[in-house]
Amino acid sequence: MCCIEENKKRDFERLYEQEQWEKLKMLLTENAEEVSCLLTPGELRQMMETSGRPQNEDGPMYYYLWGLAQIRSDDRVCFRETMRMINTRYRFMPAGKEKHDWIEVYLNLLYENPECSILDWVDTAEKYVSIVGRIRLYSMAGNRPGICFGIKEMSALFLKDKWGGGYYTACWRRIFGAVERRLFKMAEIEYRLETNGEETVEGELNEIFMSVDRKNGTADEWLGCAGIIFKLQRNGRHRGEYEAIMHSVMEFLTAKGYSLALKNIRAAVRVMQGVTGEKESLIKWLEYLRVERSLQNEWVDTTNLYIKFMQARGYLNVMQYERARICFKSTAAYSELIGQTWLCVGSLFGQAAAVWEQGETQEAVKMSAQALTMGIQYKYTGIFTEYGQTGVRLIEAYRKMTGLDDNLSMAGRKKKYYYGNVMTASYEGYHSILLRKARKEMRYGQSQEEKDQVRTALTMTEVLILQYIANGYSNKEIGEKMNIRLTTVKTHVYSIYRKLDVSSRVMAINRAKALNIL
Repeated sequence: MCCIEENKKRDFERLYEQEQWEKLKMLLTENAEEVSCLLTPGELRQMMETSGRPQNEDGPMYYYLWGLAQIRSDDRVCFRETMRMINTRYRFMPAGKEKHDWIEVYLNLLYENPECSILDWVDTAEKYVSIVGRIRLYSMAGNRPGICFGIKEMSALFLKDKWGGGYYTACWRRIFGAVERRLFKMAEIEYRLETNGEETVEGELNEIFMSVDRKNGTADEWLGCAGIIFKLQRNGRHRGEYEAIMHSVMEFLTAKGYSLALKNIRAAVRVMQGVTGEKESLIKWLEYLRVERSLQNEWVDTTNLYIKFMQARGYLNVMQYERARICFKSTAAYSELIGQTWLCVGSLFGQAAAVWEQGETQEAVKMSAQALTMGIQYKYTGIFTEYGQTGVRLIEAYRKMTGLDDNLSMAGRKKKYYYGNVMTASYEGYHSILLRKARKEMRYGQSQEEKDQVRTALTMTEVLILQYIANGYSNKEIGEKMNIRLTTVKTHVYSIYRKLDVSSRVMAINRAKALNIL
């Protein structure tokens, strides 16, 4: 059975073909909040232009659609004129619902504008709270899986809040209602997964997944769930653990007829399948894209940005390096243009990986340096750990080029350990943590032969100390048991951590059990 949303899209198309502009205008306005999920930027722009420019008698939602069509099709000049017109309409209105609606539309369009940073946007929205009260955001994900890297990248909020005592979190709570606050929490979890890894969100995931209403949840909430799951499943982790939630996501988007969101979700699923060894479905999908979009066409817009990025990841996965390089180059340029730092960093580092595999090592290191320089400003780590041995070599080459290894070896005389929170790490500490995580992710899912190599790397003394650690003995107690100095025990413990790529006793025990050492 066709759902309401699918019928609405058919109605849009029917009225457009019949040139019934007034009815089309009315239908678009009544369903303005759903239009961004139902229509591509090109379809929306075409319908708005044929419906006519906004007039004085038109309401705020028609102005919203007009501005949305302009910003989605990168018409910045006309967009600024539309924003000026909206600002003129509400400026001298008395406080009330009408003024609230106009300001809400103005802030939603400002949220869509890539020229306005998330920090500036929150500061602007905060000024209006005392005038009109809480507002709604019509869309945060923009058809992409995830909230933090959706329409407007929110990384800067969480980075600032780390040092600002939650100032922007408090602002967000004052500006928005329960749904937006829940989306904000999803975005925060996604950011933490991208920086410090899943250890920082244990215990929160089930709570956030269960908070989504299975019947009346919004598209943004379901896309937020999908984004978190894809972050968890990078490099083949947690395979099959969240199938029920992903089924609910796909079911909701299919029922609503949100084709753009579905295409993005399916693109990510195909790449995840390739990571876990199911390359047949990935190759079929890539072949379909070659028919759908020629590789010679390097054009990228808001409609295909995420798909193109996943397409590049897919080509890299099946060793089609030149094709991956072309796709990454186009997504890097466009994501930088619209202020999507995470996508830009991922595209630059992916392009560096493709170039490295083609043998152009110097050019690859230059690209990776650009990506790492951009990534450190938001403390990203996850985006650099998805490229296996190639990613590790790129990071090592960058460290050698910048002299980081020499700096760390000198600092290591005073401090051996470079584990901990990436958010509070120094420049040298950040790159040390990044390399450790890249090596750890590279080893995830190793073959039995590779696991045997890790096991044989441990000496008999280290295995014995590891057994004592598993039984709960302290370093001092281990020294007394083995009749060796405390400093010797610490040296062996550090060696165990390095060989197992862990940073704590608990992690060492878990890793050793996974390798059947204990």
